[in-house]
Amino acid sequence: MKYNLTNNEKQFCEEYVRNGCNASRAYQAVYGCSIEDARKRYCKTFRKQEIKDYITDLQKEAFEVACINAER
Repeated sequence: MKYNLTNNEKQFCEEYVRNGCNASRAYQAVYGCSIEDARKRYCKTFRKQEIKDYITDLQKEAFEVACINAER
């Protein structure tokens, strides 16, 4: 599925999934702000449905890869 997200939004989603779903840390890593600012700002990012959908797809993909690796 094609998502209409900015590069930063895509990076945020990928970092969020990669770091175990820590939104503050993901926001901080992508936008280069303090953790305090990230805590205040990341919730605005989650309001966008396309962000939620992309994260869900990334999580499904990560789960599928993990299951395949676990079987091997």
